[in-house]
Amino acid sequence: MKWLVLLLAFGAVAAIVGVIYVRTAGHDPERWHVDPAKVVDVQERNEFLGSQVFSEPPEVITVRLTGALGGDVLVGDFSDGFVTVVVRTALVGYPDYISARIDGTSEGTMVRLYSRSRFGHSDLGANKTRVIKVFNDMQAKF
Repeated sequence: MKWLVLLLAFGAVAAIVGVIYVRTAGHDPERWHVDPAKVVDVQERNEFLGSQVFSEPPEVITVRLTGALGGDVLVGDFSDGFVTVVVRTALVGYPDYISARIDGTSEGTMVRLYSRSRFGHSDLGANKTRVIKVFNDMQAKF
């Protein structure tokens, strides 16, 4: 019984230390600020690349995207058309990175989003869900 209590106590301490590390780990802008237009192949299970063309001009899309993404800007600027933001999961606060590229085209405004998780090997579809939600939120505002 004594060993079971010690094992559970050790597990609890390890979990708390892990959560503290996840919440306080620094961000490397050079590693995470990736231009979605230059991403060719997404092979990891904890990342997703999506794009959508909107009929509105880039200035309008920039405002919509700023509101739909949320998070904290890591590097870049929405007004420049290329930004990377850090968003966190609700429960533990795992950091996920979303790089966004906004380009005017002859059809309208192309928005590319590259979302990926910092920790783990599978996000259980969270990055794909996030990108789809951002695009849906942007569409709902029109």
